Amino acid sequence: MVLRLHDPQGRRLYVTGDERERLLEAVREHSHRFSAGRRTFIETLVFTGCRPSEALGLSRSNFDFKSRLVTIPCAKKRRPGIIRAVPAPREYLDRINLVHPAKRDQNRRRLWPFCRTTAHNALKAAMTIAGIQGPQASAKGLRHGFAVQAVLARVPLPLLSRWLGHANLEMTSIYLQVTGGEEITFADRMWTADGSGEGAREQRL
Repeated sequence: MVLRLHDPQGRRLYVTGDERERLLEAVREHSHRFSAGRRTFIETLVFTGCRPSEALGLSRSNFDFKSRLVTIPCAKKRRPGIIRAVPAPREYLDRINLVHPAKRDQNRRRLWPFCRTTAHNALKAAMTIAGIQGPQASAKGLRHGFAVQAVLARVPLPLLSRWLGHANLEMTSIYLQVTGGEEITFADRMWTADGSGEGAREQRL
């Protein structure tokens, strides 16, 4: 399988940091259109990089609130029982705990009992409100965006590969080929002492 960050017309296939923030704001500010459950579903795609089919199969038993990990069964693996553990932000996990509280004998019940079509429509509506248009406006665009953000945050490639559930590092290495604003972020680090910004560069001159 060959992953791409741009389509044949050169259009970006991944969601940028700015687009991701607008998406999160859209589901937060338009609570009359997005139930708390649909908000947490979209946030799960954003913060774990999982596929919609993987998210729809999650239950509370997949969330380790103390260790801040979400364990995700890999949908693309041929052998069953293969999971990956992805660290997640505390604020997101607190919201999962609030919106989907523990109930007796329901720890393994799906958190989001709706179908893939409903999930797709909810995400599409949120992206429209957020003004995200183009081939990146999809669940796959969010997954690619998660990976690009990880690369910009200097997450080691083997670790990112594990978070994404890739079969090999060759698949994950495509995310090193970022361009545009993301590429500028890498260039800025090249001219700093510690990668923290312009100030460090000026101190060296």
